[in-house]
Amino acid sequence: VSYYFPLKTLWRTFLCAMMAALTLGYMNPYGNGHLVVFNINYRNPWQLFELIPFILIGIFGGCFGAFFIKFNIMWCRIRKTTRLGRYPIIEVFVITIVTSLISYPNEFTRISMSRLISELFQNCGPDDTSHLCDYVYMTNVTQNVNSEYYPHRSLGPGVYESIWKLILAVILISVMSVLTFGIKVPAGLFVPSLAVGACAGRVFGIAMEILVSSYPNFFLWSSVCSKTKNHCILPGLYAMTGAAAGLGGVTRMTVTLVVIMFEVTGGLTYIIPFMVAIMTCKWVSEAFGQDSVYTEHIRLKGYPYLDTKEEY
Repeated sequence: VSYYFPLKTLWRTFLCAMMAALTLGYMNPYGNGHLVVFNINYRNPWQLFELIPFILIGIFGGCFGAFFIKFNIMWCRIRKTTRLGRYPIIEVFVITIVTSLISYPNEFTRISMSRLISELFQNCGPDDTSHLCDYVYMTNVTQNVNSEYYPHRSLGPGVYESIWKLILAVILISVMSVLTFGIKVPAGLFVPSLAVGACAGRVFGIAMEILVSSYPNFFLWSSVCSKTKNHCILPGLYAMTGAAAGLGGVTRMTVTLVVIMFEVTGGLTYIIPFMVAIMTCKWVSEAFGQDSVYTEHIRLKGYPYLDTKEEY
């Protein structure tokens, strides 16, 4: 978290990280021989016109980060003055019960966040049966779900139903994350921020699919989308970009976050979309405040901290 990182500590951290990676590789926890948590099964190239929605996703991530930091710090100050804040075990129990009750009706918040993120990062094929993949394929030939080439498809009612469920998931996870981060549980920031961004990014991706299919001859994408069977819009890519923007808005990380997204997805092809969304997100979030949520919590708790020098 600190910008002033001693070289000796850096080497110790590097050694620990290397040993952790070697141990993880030997244990093979995912059963596929990879260390990638959210491995993606596609490598389709992204298109130049998609920089526009990637920038919009970055703007969303910046606004989300500013919202999260402002209201989380406000809630943490209120917590100190309430009776519930003096009984941390009861507070955790109450938040757990409330989260379970309001999360269960929505299929996207009912499952674990890691599974949700993994599903949102993937693209849909003819063999998928979830509402998120309710597409009508204009063909009689069943193709491999992992193939880069699919027949023409149109959005079914399940996809439209998934849009408002994803929007509700964004609102629910955002509010619960604000209330959760800071309680006496070592969790509540990284994965929820990724989940919020992934849900929002998937909505952006579906919206782009609708836009491209409704106006196939629009000049921005007519040359790359209307004359090929290869899908030029990948909703999973938008979910990954949204996840990066969501986490970037809260933590204000830049280069490090790009590397993290590449590591957890294996999507080297999509480095530039990550960079565009994360930089846009950082500029937008810093328009509301310069400090990350970590810095704000360090100041709130009164811990000693060497912050960055102000430039005049």
